[in-house]
Amino acid sequence: MQGKKQHTEKLFTSFKISDRVPRQNLYRILKEKLDLKFLYPATTTYYGKRRAGQYRPRCIL
Repeated sequence: MQGKKQHTEKLFTSFKISDRVPRQNLYRILKEKLDLKFLYPATTTYYGKRRAGQYRPRCIL
């Protein structure tokens, strides 16, 4: 079974992490430009039925 983690903003004292990451950050740009949704169905056969030791496809890349 593949794990999908829902991202929710985490608040630290008085700011959000996403507010501190610059708009021109490489990972922010990649997230906007790349559609990686195809990875989940494409990698289904490589995952076991148990959750132990499994990583999300995007984390592997």
